[in-house]
Amino acid sequence: MIQVNTSDYGDGRITQPTKTEKKDILRTKGGANAAVLVGKIEIAKLREFQAKTYELQKDDSTYKPTPPNFNSRIAYQKSAGQLSADTIKELFI
Repeated sequence: MIQVNTSDYGDGRITQPTKTEKKDILRTKGGANAAVLVGKIEIAKLREFQAKTYELQKDDSTYKPTPPNFNSRIAYQKSAGQLSADTIKELFI
């Protein structure tokens, strides 16, 4: 997740679904000058983790587990670039 705010309302950050002490990949607040900050998100590792069953995720503390009823097909299709609006409708409607 990427959150962007001005220093008037909070901060900007890149957050990953991990333990609190590791969740912020990048966080910034304030300053008089505009800036561009870059953080690296390891999407392939996240999708690989999300494709595991809930029980296997609980044994691996790399990321927070997905919800118990999470359809791992979503993670597979996202990593293959095949997640379409039709698939989303099929899964959630």
